[in-house]
Amino acid sequence: MSVICFSDTPLGKLLKLWQINDVRSFMLIPMMLAAIYTSALIFGPAFVIVLAVCLALLVRFPSVRSWIGAAMVVFGLIEFSLVPAWVFWIFCIGLVTVVVGTIMVASALFSDQKRARAAIIAVVIGIIGILLFAQDIWGFALGLVTLIFGIAGAAALLPEQRRAKIGLVSAAVGFVVILISMYTNFLALAFFVGLEVMFSGISVGVSGLPYWTQKRSGGNAIRRLRKSLYALLAVVVFSSALVFSLRATHALREELYNDWSLKTTADATVRGVVTGIYLNYEVNCYGYSYHVFPALIIVNVTEVVKVGESWMDLTEESEHWVNENMTVAYDKPDVPSVTVGQRVEASGYFDMPIEDTWSYSYKLVIAAEIAGSYVASLQGD
Repeated sequence: MSVICFSDTPLGKLLKLWQINDVRSFMLIPMMLAAIYTSALIFGPAFVIVLAVCLALLVRFPSVRSWIGAAMVVFGLIEFSLVPAWVFWIFCIGLVTVVVGTIMVASALFSDQKRARAAIIAVVIGIIGILLFAQDIWGFALGLVTLIFGIAGAAALLPEQRRAKIGLVSAAVGFVVILISMYTNFLALAFFVGLEVMFSGISVGVSGLPYWTQKRSGGNAIRRLRKSLYALLAVVVFSSALVFSLRATHALREELYNDWSLKTTADATVRGVVTGIYLNYEVNCYGYSYHVFPALIIVNVTEVVKVGESWMDLTEESEHWVNENMTVAYDKPDVPSVTVGQRVEASGYFDMPIEDTWSYSYKLVIAAEIAGSYVASLQGD
């Protein structure tokens, strides 16, 4: 029932060295964490829509791919600045946008084989950057982008008719490596092998597409391929827009939904005067979890009838709560008819968190799973 919050954890603490059989392997920790970012379902779909539109423009206007690619690099860098790096799945969308844009720019810039040889230097720098900055997510991203930039340019040194085949096979191998790493939980393999091989294959394949589209495939095949791609991108845009709209109306949320599931018996009973009633009240735990209570009832305690073991020091707690306000979290659908100023008796389970807090913490919980829990009027006493 506890919720671990990572919002105040520095990025440096999310990155560490992974030791296996006394061999230090580098691993980027954000992929392992189920960290929650309360705007993920806003930024994520928006970034996907931008990426899909850019891809559609690349297919429709290949002659200006260098300008579209440059725009994608700018968009990707803006996306990096908008979302924390530890929200890794959104960070990856921005990374893909930057990498694809880089491929487009490089494929147009290094068309001459003599100039393409200079791209080999970028390949070397990219590999060194990945190895040196493996512990830093920004350094890793910069090294990866440099590597792909160099490979996209160096692809001009390969025979044109082989590029598409080599690229397709390499991209498929990289994708399979990523799937295997996720299945085996060996995520370092995905970062330092899968991503590089997949993006390298895409960059090489893109440089070879003109040969196959102009001399091999034929107009009808290309038109069918484009229509299929447009249809796929349309589905992606529609799905992303749907997620965005559902998030905007709070039908979807990033936070975890807390729900009381502990079957126990009411161990605390207090009497007091109602000082506040809040119906359908949401309690949010630092933006990481939430629960909507049918009613939150604030009771100024005048008498502690019974306390349970969950109250730690029973004597001290009994004395502490007299003349203090206690929050009664009523989690049953049949909200009792009580009013401010009315005397009530409340019996339930007082949740004292051992370590991490959640929506029920420091409240007297009234729930169906808690036998003997209730709120009753004492007006007739």
